Amino acid sequence: ASLALGGGRHVERAEASIRLLRTVLTLATGERERVPELTILLRAVAEFGQIEPDFVVEGLRQQLPDVIDVLPEAIFDVKQSRSLRSTVDEVVRLASIVRDRVAIDMWRIIHRIDEACRRPRHRRKVDAAEVLDILDQLVTEFVALSGLSSESMTRTHGGRFLELGRRVERIWQEAVLLRATLGNTSPD
Repeated sequence: ASLALGGGRHVERAEASIRLLRTVLTLATGERERVPELTILLRAVAEFGQIEPDFVVEGLRQQLPDVIDVLPEAIFDVKQSRSLRSTVDEVVRLASIVRDRVAIDMWRIIHRIDEACRRPRHRRKVDAAEVLDILDQLVTEFVALSGLSSESMTRTHGGRFLELGRRVERIWQEAVLLRATLGNTSPD
């Protein structure tokens, strides 16, 4: 039951992170001038543990490398416990523990997610466009995983705990997102 709960939380965390990262990278690499929403969304990315909080502190941000150069690498950083790669590693680890109870189609999707979320080896530096392609592929894979689990899983205690884990994580993610985007951003 606790494996299913943790698995559900990590699947939901990864999917939400992918969607947020894809939005931020799309805005950051767009041809428009600096998008005001980008600063707010970067605060959410930092709250989710995808980048260092220093990137959202006005005085420190200017002393750091451009976030568009840092974020693609941070996605694959296994040393950061909440990075996308670390979260996917945990999904794979938890699914491996209960491998005998995971349907072959679900296992194939988890394996494709694991493969898709690996840092590209052919380049020394990963660029944002390449990461956007990876994130697009990952969204598709996570939607497939979600659909398969909701339509094909038996409604046992494990299935219920998986769904409970997803819902708990979704609530936490939304609370963090609301705090990061609607919180007081300037001193009054």
